[in-house]
Amino acid sequence: MLEPELEAAGLLEGIDDPTERRERVELAQELLREGFAIGELREANRRGRLGLLLVDRVLQTEDASFTSVDVAAKSELSLELLTRLWRALGLAETAEDEVAFSSADVDAARTVANFRAAGLDDESLALISQVLGHSMSRLSDTLREVVGEALLQPGDSERTVSLRWAQAAEHLAPMLTPLLSYVLGVHLKEQIANDIITREELVSGRIEGSREVTVCFADLVGFTRLGERVAPVDLSRAERLLTELALEAARPPVRLVRPSATRPCWCRLSPGHSSRRPWDWSTRPSSAAMRCRRSGPGWRTARRSPSVATGSALR
Repeated sequence: MLEPELEAAGLLEGIDDPTERRERVELAQELLREGFAIGELREANRRGRLGLLLVDRVLQTEDASFTSVDVAAKSELSLELLTRLWRALGLAETAEDEVAFSSADVDAARTVANFRAAGLDDESLALISQVLGHSMSRLSDTLREVVGEALLQPGDSERTVSLRWAQAAEHLAPMLTPLLSYVLGVHLKEQIANDIITREELVSGRIEGSREVTVCFADLVGFTRLGERVAPVDLSRAERLLTELALEAARPPVRLVRPSATRPCWCRLSPGHSSRRPWDWSTRPSSAAMRCRRSGPGWRTARRSPSVATGSALR
């Protein structure tokens, strides 16, 4: 398709610079060669996603062919439960007659059905879905940010960025699955090894609702005022540095249970209070601490304010 036809389709609207127009024409022609219809290009351009069509195709492994009712029937789960779990995962709700699901969604629902058959009740499945959805959303946001920074170079054309993103999605996404499985296995192994089951729990056949823990919170004082003085990108970078500091401070069997940007929280399972402090806000400057100090004068006014408590906590 030539430039006049692309112009008539509205794909060059608002682009006056000759170089930008040429790059847009090259991108549109590349997408047409990949099999996209002109209507798809027009809709993607309207939504500002023309350069991401190739990425969408890589991540969309197959076309939707099932409704939510179909998924419920094939997995032998109630539509009410599936809707609740999808909502807990943070997924968009669909109408019952909307074809929006693929065989991968059916396989995932069948996996949930297997968990349910193994003894997990609906409340447990909903809780797991909430945690999983929140964690995967944060991971996705982080990957999008760091990969985007790594791939986007000054002066890149739309076509170059589009192809580079598509190649990254094609090769990086499959590498994440075994890595996620490995990390989950490591954490499960460590937590189960440190867990304690009492005689009363063995007799009753159920885990009690609380356990003894020692918790440390560290609040970053002055963070709100700091956010008013520094650029958002610098604030985000400093948040990551604080999380790195929190990770450096933990010592086994202590683990970071809430890597909040401004209020990290550590936790240690303990049969009783221990006078030994199992975390270390050491006065020895760590690499993350040194980078925080070099981030600018604003960070020199921020202070860590840790506090410790021991007692019973709900599981």
